[in-house]
Amino acid sequence: MMTTFYFVRHAKSDPFRGSDKDRSITEEGYIQAQKLVEVFKHIEFDLLITSPYQRAIDTLIYLALNRKETIQTYEELKEIRLSKKPIQNVLEYQQLMKKIFKEPSYNLDGCESIKQTQDRAVPIIKELVERYPDNKIVVGTHGTLFTAMLKYFDEEYGYEFWKSLKQPDVYKVIIDSERFELQCIEHVEVSA
Repeated sequence: MMTTFYFVRHAKSDPFRGSDKDRSITEEGYIQAQKLVEVFKHIEFDLLITSPYQRAIDTLIYLALNRKETIQTYEELKEIRLSKKPIQNVLEYQQLMKKIFKEPSYNLDGCESIKQTQDRAVPIIKELVERYPDNKIVVGTHGTLFTAMLKYFDEEYGYEFWKSLKQPDVYKVIIDSERFELQCIEHVEVSA
């Protein structure tokens, strides 16, 4: 049996507005979130879950309303905490991202590493696979968290993949329910 996930990276947000947890999506992000209803028009799913962060919830809200589904939040699916204070220098941020994907146990200022992020998030995915072995699940997520989870299954996922992600972005990921192995990953086109 195979569990199919549709990982939805959140829509456009302002990285410097509000706390990381409470930061919502922008006006453009709300328009993008509405377009996700069309993306999922012919895709059936059984469950809608997300990070507890507002931008991930806001990205899925129109889809939930359209399908009359509730959104379940999981604290373990929150975005990685890279630093105690926001990193506003783009070059510094990119260098940190390269380092954490190259050295998964590295953390800055005692914050989270990729390995620690995997240790909290992957068990939730495993639990979902065990509980829903042949279902389709939409997961509201974040770029670094999603890449870290993929890296758990395949070391090839890292900085370059993370850098290629858009806001929003959708990936169909199929996991073998018996062996908890990644079987397939494919990009789902989200028109601008």
